[in-house]
Amino acid sequence: MRKKAGRPPTVKMKRIAFQIDERVFRGLKKLGAEHGMMPSSYARLLMEAAYSTRCGFNVGDVALTTAIRRAIILEGAGENINTIAELTGLSAATVETALAAWQGRHELEAA
Repeated sequence: MRKKAGRPPTVKMKRIAFQIDERVFRGLKKLGAEHGMMPSSYARLLMEAAYSTRCGFNVGDVALTTAIRRAIILEGAGENINTIAELTGLSAATVETALAAWQGRHELEAA
């Protein structure tokens, strides 16, 4: 494929369709609107940033990259309170409270 001057090479796009929780959609709608974007465009932006960060690419947004990296690391931290506290900058007591609330919520949802 020949590159035209001043234009990036053509990228073939593929469509992915999936359903999300209504609360997540409302959040995407609100955050997207704050940036002048539709919910689907904002979701794509977040997904591409998360994917790029996971694969080690620079997405140009330090705060977003840091948040995504922490989430990825936390996935492997399990429920180690000290590791989570260190990665998030939260106190161990706050992490312990959050984990207890999270576990309680999931136990209620499973019942």
